[in-house]
Amino acid sequence: MSANLEAGAGETIWKSPVPGARWLRTWRLGEWLRDPLSPLFETSLLPILANGRESGGSGRLGVRMPRAWRVERPSYMVANGYFFARADPDRLSVLLLPPRFLFSELSGGWVDRWERRALPAYLGRLDAYRARAAAATPARALLSTLDELALDVAEVWYVLSLASGGAAPLMQFLRGACGRPMGDVLGDDHLVLYRGFRTKAVEAQQSAFRLVREALASPKIVAWLEENPIDVLVGGAPDDAALAPFRGRLLDHLEAYGHETGSLDFIEPTFAESPGPLAIALRCYMSPSAADPGESVERLAREREEATAKVRARLTGPRRALFDALLARAQRYAVAREDAVFFLQMGWPVFRRVLLELGRRLAADDVLDAPDDVFFLTAGELRDRATATSGGSLAAAVAERRELREARRSLAPPVRIPAEAAAWERSMRWPINLREIGAKTERHRSVLVGTAASPGRVRATARVLGFPSEFRRLRAGEVLVAVATTPSWTPLFSRAAAVVTDVGAISLHSSIVAREYGIPAVVGTQQATRAIRDGQVVTVDGTAGKVYLDEEPAPPGA
Repeated sequence: MSANLEAGAGETIWKSPVPGARWLRTWRLGEWLRDPLSPLFETSLLPILANGRESGGSGRLGVRMPRAWRVERPSYMVANGYFFARADPDRLSVLLLPPRFLFSELSGGWVDRWERRALPAYLGRLDAYRARAAAATPARALLSTLDELALDVAEVWYVLSLASGGAAPLMQFLRGACGRPMGDVLGDDHLVLYRGFRTKAVEAQQSAFRLVREALASPKIVAWLEENPIDVLVGGAPDDAALAPFRGRLLDHLEAYGHETGSLDFIEPTFAESPGPLAIALRCYMSPSAADPGESVERLAREREEATAKVRARLTGPRRALFDALLARAQRYAVAREDAVFFLQMGWPVFRRVLLELGRRLAADDVLDAPDDVFFLTAGELRDRATATSGGSLAAAVAERRELREARRSLAPPVRIPAEAAAWERSMRWPINLREIGAKTERHRSVLVGTAASPGRVRATARVLGFPSEFRRLRAGEVLVAVATTPSWTPLFSRAAAVVTDVGAISLHSSIVAREYGIPAVVGTQQATRAIRDGQVVTVDGTAGKVYLDEEPAPPGA
């Protein structure tokens, strides 16, 4: 649902187009949509992704998933170019959630079915779509490819949502069922049970780390990387033959992991197309103190196994069996969430290849000035012009939309609509506490309250980052502050002393990776990037879920 809420005289108005409805800026898809949306994404893929989440999956990939709780329709809106998720729960779906998930787990668990049947089906379809994304493919076939791929990635997006939403309740239920023995053994660090797993994100970082180890063995490679942008090496064979083997392995890395992107809006290039963030990742791992991600995971896995054994020793009979079952499921959900992110993004190079090919044809027909103007068409305009034999130029409309999107970048969208706390008083507390999102404060103290995602306490300089192009600003030992982090941000965790985000929960990317790197993390503050000044000294308490903005840390027990 799109809403044009801009008022005149320089004033920007943010309000609900549905009386009484509530909206959150950085929730659900908002984690991946921080910038103003492109017209093509807003009118084509966004409605399909949102509908896939609310309809509970279609079984399109051969596996029916359990139904998650839903929100009222419309489930999202676009205000002044920015995405907002609906935060009004469908109460019946919330009540039905526990029995649905219990039935799914008793019948073997949806994660197993997804990995065994649906994931191979998805990967096979991607191969077919890549084969169609060729210059000689008729326009109607390319448009059909876009339609089919959109439905498939919507199904994977639903899997990601299930894994994200399922892990946290399972963790909470486990603490409730086995709380005292877990508390006696683990103290405040029950998250040790969810660290030390080899996910696709860890695999990608280990690949980057090995690239760095190879580079460091050759002063010539290091000198070249210091003096030249990495995209020069990616784009063509180097004059110096000594660089050729390293370039080959670099291309292998991008072939395996370069499909990742910082946004679900396909106007943004993938990292294979724009490898600047990879260069920052390599620099992070060039630090003498940088740890091998593989070795770090092995160390955390040993800690997890030792902690698990200690808790099990305190339990007997049915409680031990319950502990084993719940822990195994929660761990599977956490890993499945990270891997689903990886597989989801594999569709984005295909989207861009098909769209840019259609854009190239429209530019050749003088409908557009350049192929990448295609992202500023609406879905209807693209379909009409790609299959038409004639039609006037859309260059003027595209230029106007480009200018509008760029102007909207300067806006500061609110965390929630409406802003008044009273409007959120009747919001639900389970399965997620919507009532307090973005509203937690402590009297007489400058403090942000979020979710305790990775334990520990650190006082350090905060570095507020908005885009991958800013990665180089983070120095070793600083606190990384961001709206959210996606897999492309992972290398920064090896440099950061702690992580604070606007968006997130205990089972999302920032939380999982912070635990793998053993650094404190507070996520879901909703306002960290606004409340924390770049360069400000903060104290991050990842155990309590608080970030103190005072120059001095708050006293214990505050």
